[in-house]
Amino acid sequence: MFVKKNIFYFLSALILVIGIPFAVVSIFELKNTLNLLSNSHKTLGKIVGIEEERRRNSGDMYSPVIKYKSISGDEYVYHSSTKTGYTSYKIGQEIELIYDKNNPQNARVNSFLDIWFLTIIMGVGGWASTIGGIVLLLFTLKKKRLEGYLKNHGQKILTDFVDVGRGIVEINGESGYVINCQWLNPQDNILYTFKSDDIWFDPTNYVKDKKIEVLINPKDLSKYYVDLSFLPKQL
Repeated sequence: MFVKKNIFYFLSALILVIGIPFAVVSIFELKNTLNLLSNSHKTLGKIVGIEEERRRNSGDMYSPVIKYKSISGDEYVYHSSTKTGYTSYKIGQEIELIYDKNNPQNARVNSFLDIWFLTIIMGVGGWASTIGGIVLLLFTLKKKRLEGYLKNHGQKILTDFVDVGRGIVEINGESGYVINCQWLNPQDNILYTFKSDDIWFDPTNYVKDKKIEVLINPKDLSKYYVDLSFLPKQL
């Protein structure tokens, strides 16, 4: 129940826990790629194997294993991190690589995909998740501040109960409930509708034929808080 009551805090924390490590790794991966490009040396390697990754729900993935020599004549083996659903590689085929002259074990196939794939995937996934988590956290904090302000300074109105709907957030396949209510503003004769926060039990039996208190900012009726204090508490 604690998670459900604080669902947006939980979601933002979860997204950040996932996103931040990927974002940090992407920075190191970018640095590694730029170092490789700035100190790179081209060479021809020979494909000595094809690694196959079997997947149940999708097609098998393939990547080449390449043997190459540095300027000093030392031999190295590179396992490409770029996997594709098909392979045009053949054992014995020659392929161009670049490697770091200061660290010959740091090599890539000389193609945009192989050079930048991990950097792009880590960067896009990590930073998108991190930014998304921060935005969600700021939205939640702003919503809580507005709720606190309205509880102390909001104008109280009595609205008519309309119905009980389902929320948009799901936990373990279960979505919450929301109370929909409406109020006719006597000043402009406009009918306003309000929706409560998510409730994690069906409140129908507690709201039938009941007036619902809503706290509003009279200068901006899009800022409101549906008072649910009349509902029974759940542990």
